[in-house]
Amino acid sequence: WYQRRVRGLQRIYLPVSQKTRSPHSICQEFGDIEVLRAPREIKEAEIQKDLLYIEEQEGAINFKFGVLYRKKGQSTDNEILCNNDITPSFEKFLDLIGEKVALKGFNEYRGGLDVKGDTTGTHSYRTVMEGKHIMFHVANLLPFSKDNPQQVERKRHIGNDIVNIVFQEEDDEFDPTCFRSQMSHIYASVTYKVEQDCYLLRVFNEEAVPPYGPEIAAEYTDHEHFRRFYLSN
Repeated sequence: WYQRRVRGLQRIYLPVSQKTRSPHSICQEFGDIEVLRAPREIKEAEIQKDLLYIEEQEGAINFKFGVLYRKKGQSTDNEILCNNDITPSFEKFLDLIGEKVALKGFNEYRGGLDVKGDTTGTHSYRTVMEGKHIMFHVANLLPFSKDNPQQVERKRHIGNDIVNIVFQEEDDEFDPTCFRSQMSHIYASVTYKVEQDCYLLRVFNEEAVPPYGPEIAAEYTDHEHFRRFYLSN
């Protein structure tokens, strides 16, 4: 059973019982809510379908995140999506959050990437965190077209990722509104500070994203702690 609140989703598990329980008695299991009116069972097929989808998402074990490399001063999604460099600092970050895998023949969660004909690139990065499989859509590893400044093939994957990671090597102000996507709701800006050997993390949410916690700290000198904290949230 789920209860959606301002501070997030609360889930409880009830033991299987042959005794029929009323919606009101189930609501009381949440403990600290006041039931102002009698709950009713939802019988509309479309609403039941939507609620089932929400429940499936809460139990999802597969995720796909976009990863982009942004150079200082770049202010449009076309500029960022045209980057092909894998600099040492960027590669260090990718190796921190995941492992590089060859896509052809890859038989685990692929996040929509082609694992037969290399039409979406030859390699990508993936990881498993607390039993959850994550495939990263690294823009620089997706097919690049010299004749297409909008990089439609890259945008097809990145633009459909709910969470996008934007890696920077210089602490330059990042404006997430430069990306035009109806699907992407969270942008995480990660800046690697070479002299301090630390990662600076900033997170930008769409207004529609409900509050969630814990609060995300600013700088991380412990790289493994940064990885675990970042991926688990």
